[in-house]
Amino acid sequence: MGRWSETGSLEEQFNDALPDDWDVTSYGELFPVPRSDAGGPRWWSRTIGDVHLISLFATAVWRSPKPIGRGKFQEAAQDVDRPQRWGHGQFIFAPIARGSAQYRWLANDLASPAARAARYRVVMFHHPSHGLGHHSAPPFTDPVPTVRPGGITYHYPLGDDHILRDVEPLLSAAQVHLVLNGHSHVWNRFRNAAGVHWLETSNVGNSYGAYDVTSGRSRELPHGYVQQGDPGGLAPVVPTVAPLTGPDGTALPYVASNEITVFTLLDTADGLVRSYRFDTADPAARVVLFDEFPLAGA
Repeated sequence: MGRWSETGSLEEQFNDALPDDWDVTSYGELFPVPRSDAGGPRWWSRTIGDVHLISLFATAVWRSPKPIGRGKFQEAAQDVDRPQRWGHGQFIFAPIARGSAQYRWLANDLASPAARAARYRVVMFHHPSHGLGHHSAPPFTDPVPTVRPGGITYHYPLGDDHILRDVEPLLSAAQVHLVLNGHSHVWNRFRNAAGVHWLETSNVGNSYGAYDVTSGRSRELPHGYVQQGDPGGLAPVVPTVAPLTGPDGTALPYVASNEITVFTLLDTADGLVRSYRFDTADPAARVVLFDEFPLAGA
């Protein structure tokens, strides 16, 4: 949320966040979660049975990608001389880069006896670091402003992506088994060279689309950003049981639909992660298992 207001609408508040002035009161009241000494309810961990679960606060403000007005890539032209109206691009709410308080906490938690003893280590956060969705680009990094006469623009260097550059190596070194993401309203999964599974399982009947060679769609971002595929360079894994197919019969490595919803379960008894889909256009349809894979150590 943006800045709290007793008079502004929810939409007005949502779009009114500033780097040092934003609000998560509604979220905290709706979803009470565990706490940590360092992060309070924003980043925490808990061991539940065989799973050591870590929840991070890795999210950025949503800004419009449109090339005019206040958005991800620029300020409104008429606001150049009115800094009180700047949105400051797609800024990150809480630092997670190397050296930040959250990064140090994560490194310590991954090295803790509880994490090391767990059969499965699972990390979840909102931003889709590896993904085919629209929100996987631009990179998750601080906006770099450029001020010119008549305009202010923002750039996001891929090499400075805080999750790919700093967090992923930590997770790989700690042999994290599964990373869960959301935000793009799509289902897709990846596996990096260290064996860490990355799963975005947030398609719930309202998708922003998937952008890869099988869909033929491009993100239509400014020049220099990854328009198709995973900006982190991983190849998506095609579902192992019953993938959806394109018009030409090609198996699709994603679910991106406004009718089909998905959900995913981790069975800690057999160590299998199973994803199911359901066609909401047909209430009598059966739920379909379309993907499953084992976690290391299962």
